[in-house]
Amino acid sequence: MNLIRTAPFTLNHNKIVDVIKTECAICEAFNPDISKKLYPIHRKYIGLWDTGATGSIITRKVINELNLKPTGITLVRNTSGTKYEPMYKINIVLPNSVGISFLDVTEGILTDFDVLIGMDIICKGDFAISNSDEKTVFTFQIPSTHKTDFVQEYN
Repeated sequence: MNLIRTAPFTLNHNKIVDVIKTECAICEAFNPDISKKLYPIHRKYIGLWDTGATGSIITRKVINELNLKPTGITLVRNTSGTKYEPMYKINIVLPNSVGISFLDVTEGILTDFDVLIGMDIICKGDFAISNSDEKTVFTFQIPSTHKTDFVQEYN
């Protein structure tokens, strides 16, 4: 997994939200350093950020629209049980052009969104949600640039 570009982004909500969704763009995996003039078409999808998921997931809709081919099979554990799912390699671009190439994802059934953004992406950077003044602010950056420690800040 290689980083395409480094940039932070922030989403502001005018109320407390219990689900974080962002737009993202996905295409088949490619090396942007080599393919400077021949980028595959990126399609936009809605992604849900899930700190409880170890890996990222895409739907059959994404697979079909991008004509992705399986690169292997992996064992997936979730609330429905354990089963083998096909794996795919993609490039994903998050808001403000934060991108990751050659990301391994699995196929899954998702509702009201087509991409589940898991800890395989989240742990590459700094992720924070705050809910002050009855408003949710979500911010993310790759790579991590500093340690956030609320206890240290409090003291």
